[in-house]
Amino acid sequence: MHHDRTEAQRAAPQPTDSVAFDIVDPDERFRALTDCTPVMMWICGVNGRATWFNRAWLEFTGAPLEEQLGDRWTELIHTDDRGRTLTEYESSFHARRRFSLECRLRRHDGEYAWVLVSGAPLYATSGSFAGYTGSCVDVTERRRSELALQSSQQQLRAMFNQAAVGMAIVDLRGRFEEVNQRLAETLGYAAEELAKLSIEEVTHPDHRQLTRDNMRRLLSGEMTSYQQEKRYLRRDGSDVLCLKTVSLLLDERGKPQRFIAVVEDISDRRLAERRMRENEHRLRLALRASGSGVFDWDLEVGKIIWSPELEELYGLEEGDFEGDIDGWRRRVVPEDAERVTKQIEDDMAAGLDECSYEFRAVLPDGRRRWLAGEAAFYYDDAGKPLRMIGVNLDVDERKRFAEALRESEERFRMLADNMAQFAWVADAQGWIFWYNQRWYDYTGTTLEEMQGWGWRDVHHPDYIEGVVERLQYSWDTGEPWEDTFPLRGKDGEYRWFLSRALPIRDASGRILRWFGTNTDITDQRQAEEALKEADRRKDEFLAMLAHELRNPLAPIRSGLDLMALEGQGAGDLVSLMQGQVGHLVRLVDDLLDVSRIMRGKIELRREPVELGALMRSTAEAVRPLLETREHELVVATPDDDVWLDADPVRIAQVIENLLNNAAKYTPNGGRIELVAEADESRATVAVRDNGVGIDRELLPNVFELFTQASRSLDRSQGGLGIGLTVVERLVHLHGGRISVHSDGVGRGSVFTVRLPRAEAPAPASPGTVEEKRVRPLRILVVDDNASAAYMLRRLLAKLGDHRIETAADGPAALEAAAEQRPELVFLDIGLPGMDGYEVARRLRAAPGTRSAWIVALTGYGQADDRRKSAEAGFDHHLVKPADIEDLERLLADLA
Repeated sequence: MHHDRTEAQRAAPQPTDSVAFDIVDPDERFRALTDCTPVMMWICGVNGRATWFNRAWLEFTGAPLEEQLGDRWTELIHTDDRGRTLTEYESSFHARRRFSLECRLRRHDGEYAWVLVSGAPLYATSGSFAGYTGSCVDVTERRRSELALQSSQQQLRAMFNQAAVGMAIVDLRGRFEEVNQRLAETLGYAAEELAKLSIEEVTHPDHRQLTRDNMRRLLSGEMTSYQQEKRYLRRDGSDVLCLKTVSLLLDERGKPQRFIAVVEDISDRRLAERRMRENEHRLRLALRASGSGVFDWDLEVGKIIWSPELEELYGLEEGDFEGDIDGWRRRVVPEDAERVTKQIEDDMAAGLDECSYEFRAVLPDGRRRWLAGEAAFYYDDAGKPLRMIGVNLDVDERKRFAEALRESEERFRMLADNMAQFAWVADAQGWIFWYNQRWYDYTGTTLEEMQGWGWRDVHHPDYIEGVVERLQYSWDTGEPWEDTFPLRGKDGEYRWFLSRALPIRDASGRILRWFGTNTDITDQRQAEEALKEADRRKDEFLAMLAHELRNPLAPIRSGLDLMALEGQGAGDLVSLMQGQVGHLVRLVDDLLDVSRIMRGKIELRREPVELGALMRSTAEAVRPLLETREHELVVATPDDDVWLDADPVRIAQVIENLLNNAAKYTPNGGRIELVAEADESRATVAVRDNGVGIDRELLPNVFELFTQASRSLDRSQGGLGIGLTVVERLVHLHGGRISVHSDGVGRGSVFTVRLPRAEAPAPASPGTVEEKRVRPLRILVVDDNASAAYMLRRLLAKLGDHRIETAADGPAALEAAAEQRPELVFLDIGLPGMDGYEVARRLRAAPGTRSAWIVALTGYGQADDRRKSAEAGFDHHLVKPADIEDLERLLADLA
């Protein structure tokens, strides 16, 4: 650095270098050098006791020199660090070796700061050990930067794991490096299983080539990211349609590193416009302790002396520095050299005592290193600068940490502001201090309005109390939070959100802050409500359909039963029509059964059931159907009794449906087998036929609702395709399994039911059974369907010498009951005007009919209908068309 001299100075003889140094006393030079550096320096004697500290040390500690000499300086070391620090110091001292460590040192204000302590042994010119000298550098800011970077990485990790869409990091070969839980759930894998696969292995074959082409275009630089709708293969073999966004991550030199993929399941929302991109970089920075070196620049002669430590910072061997300003310039980035030179000149021109600056040094191998300079100026009496003495500190790691932190925060903000969800961050006590841009766009608010607990202003007043209570519980306990509630938008409308928050903890488990998200689920809730409404309407329709079907069936069945009892018409013709009516009744029952079973609203009435007896009785019940088709039925039951804990009606329904199914799809004259076997734990029932068989493509779907095998018109047996669905559900409710096998079309089929066995029941006590004889009864039939009432009256008259009256509505029924005082009332529920429930309540309130048996005979037969009839006072609930056996049983019970 050049400065003009006066004319007298140029004319005066110039001293040599050695003379120039002699002008300043060596002790004075040492004092000036050590006092101008911000690095704390110390010296100890051969006995290890401190003999000297420089000004930087004394200013840092705030204590006089005499209070720190000897061993008293050790009291400044933090108690948690004192033991290991003194141990290292003493072992290094006795071994006569250098040492370096970090510890906390108390400052003049009572606070502790982290310092890097370095020491080296001193030797006299004779070679004898003379003590130790060392330095201390404040590294508190570096450690804070490390903690800030760690916190930023934790936030990115929490966002990755908590994201409401699937995410993955993929290497350049297309293999997963890391996947989040949502992607694993979308594809049906455990996260650790999915991480072992590649993109291609979980991509549908139709989309694999397009995926390869897009990845190649990313690597070639044709594009930086792409978005694609594609199908993925789930673990169970099914496929799922997703919207995939893939980006290529580059390193600092622009070289491809890996892919990051965001996968959103759009199976139910194929045209969804919500997209999210996420970019995440894992920062891997190597940390090392800061070095330092001192320099002495004689401004008058232009010579610069560097200490060996400073030369090492510049990557030089000791003695390689040329010793002038040009040598320094050659080793600094040009624009930095110009900037620092101008700053020094301006500071000296202003008469400043000290200056500080930062610049980039260029190492011999081309690498650059950030250094910080701290220096003091010395002037003559006229104010002319004579000397600049200072220190350069290695701040490369701190600068890199700061830059990495800035980039990390920038990526975090970019990701958070562009994600589909709202995102927010709160401190450990729940004070929210940051929201992403999505929150502000939706609510139309500002951070000043929303920070802290201000978010309550956009919550629905009907829900806010519960939200605050549950959220405060999580703040207090540290448990993750999840809740669903509406939030008001800037348009004044409310939308529903699924909200979550997770705690971010440090290494010791202490909560540093909370990270939360709000996901709009309004469309999902509306779809669910619409589905519930459709399900309710379906139930209402089925109930009404059953009622309307059963009403005309009632007089038909009663008429056929009456014809059979009276011997009218051809017996085989009546029997045939009774069978067809029974078939219609089964269709209606199956339709309602499958509805109840699919909604889990069917209750089993379990009791001990002997399988062989149940099989034989069921086979006899369906034998007439099989005989009409000239089928051969073979029944083989176990030799010993096999007991089940089951609902006998439902198990009989399973066997009957399987036999009916076999008869339906077996040509006339076929063979059907009903075979049972048992081992120690299970009973197996198989129904085999040699009928039309089942196509291999249909075989996996045979138990699905409304599925039927193909059949031609000449062997059509009707049906709704729900019988096997009912069978499969009933077997499952009993804790069993059902399977089907067929060798193909025309080769028959076999249905196999496996049920758990039960212990045999205790033998029943012997008793006598008394045969009941039906006595004449006073009976009232109430039905607005005149045909049904007429046929039921005729049928009841045939079953006994009863006195029977009829009524077509509620008031007429009450009037007839008051006159007749009936013992048995068959009462329809769906009456015009006053319904059957109200009629029953009034009959129970009237003295003359209070003890009468009231039987509901109605087309409404669902569980809710039976509950209402019981509450209204009915004794029994029969569903139209009533079976003659049920009527006979009722009459016998009243005998």
